[in-house]
Amino acid sequence: MGAQMVRLTDTRVENWAPPKDGKEHYLWDSEVRGLCVRQQPGGSRAYYLYRRVNGSPKRYRIGAVDEIPLARAREVASAWNADLHAGRPLTPLGNVASSDRGPAVRTLGEVFADYIEAVKASKTTWAEDQAKFDRWLRPHAHVAFDEIDRAFVTARYIEVRDGKIPRRWRNGTVPKGWKQRPTKVQAARFVTLLGSVWKWEWNRRMLSGEHTGAMPESPTRGFLALMGHKENRTYADSHLPEAEFVAIVNAIDAHEAAGGNRVRCDALRLMAWTGLRKSNVLRLQWAWVHLNAKRPFIQIPKGEFKGRREHIVPLIPQAAALLRRWRDAAGRDAKYVLPGRSEDGHIGDLRPSWVKVLELAGLAERRPRVRMHDLRGHVATKLHRMGVPVGTIMAIMGWKNVQTAMRYIRASRDEAFDAMEKYGEAWGAPSLKLTDEEAA
Repeated sequence: MGAQMVRLTDTRVENWAPPKDGKEHYLWDSEVRGLCVRQQPGGSRAYYLYRRVNGSPKRYRIGAVDEIPLARAREVASAWNADLHAGRPLTPLGNVASSDRGPAVRTLGEVFADYIEAVKASKTTWAEDQAKFDRWLRPHAHVAFDEIDRAFVTARYIEVRDGKIPRRWRNGTVPKGWKQRPTKVQAARFVTLLGSVWKWEWNRRMLSGEHTGAMPESPTRGFLALMGHKENRTYADSHLPEAEFVAIVNAIDAHEAAGGNRVRCDALRLMAWTGLRKSNVLRLQWAWVHLNAKRPFIQIPKGEFKGRREHIVPLIPQAAALLRRWRDAAGRDAKYVLPGRSEDGHIGDLRPSWVKVLELAGLAERRPRVRMHDLRGHVATKLHRMGVPVGTIMAIMGWKNVQTAMRYIRASRDEAFDAMEKYGEAWGAPSLKLTDEEAA
């Protein structure tokens, strides 16, 4: 473990090149007591504060060098030194005042770290958000959050769209496994993520009282439409009529008969017959399938289901027959119901077959408005039209609240008219005769 002490500067930190000997190295600051840059054997660097508390050495992480400017690290280290000297808890990083004694200056990296911690409990895809940040925004984590404007969004959008690495990391390396495919889709996802983080931060400020006025307009608002992206799907797009659903089911049979991939076709059938999400169908394991029960069902563990709770899916006869066919053909040691060539051994992408199915169903012009996930919504809508109570539908689909269910369940115009006709019948024959009081 090597150590040096100098007056830290941005240039000195950036140009610091300790030997690559598989050990930790430290670059200590001569200006603020205990402040240093710690480089791990893998090359990552972060600012730390080292102090002795009650005779024992303590280490407090301030933040990655890529995320926090040196001046900000000094402010935090000085504030924490004062806290330790007074024997009080350390001031939260976001509450440490800046050098001008104005409100705390939060960087994009700090805000995103708080955002991830806040959504971990409720958002199952938080790890994907973290990966997107590491891929697209990590080089700009030191930027003050309040300085993010439309120009910043535009510049970052162009970088992502064109597949450019925005800038070199401070230690002169590119993150391991960096791959950037230059597409407008990736750029749109970046803008959506930044907009979500921006909205979360300003909601936090308003709820905590840090901001008392109206919420400022997001720099991402209307940006994607300005850049030529299609608008979000409408009500009509997200609803799959019965005729189109039947056409898709028949097209799956036609596609398989014409030589289409049988495993992919069966995966699409399971989605249509069970209402399961694509990810649950692809990763379906034999240990979860109970075909010998009086009423066959699938029992998905809570760690594998989006709601983070165990979910039971009753099987209709068609789905049970399909699974029995695959059970008879599978080996004893088979793990996944639908085998494939992915690293885990299950089937991977369904898009090739889905595109062909839409063509055979005469729905090619509606792509990408018609999604595989619409099969799930159609199952819920059909159950509702059959008179199944909403609570039962929620149990079948694995939804926790009614608001989620109502996003999927669609009522047709004819059903609305029929309902109002029944409502009118409940009142009996119409009477237009006025009472004496009304005539007066």
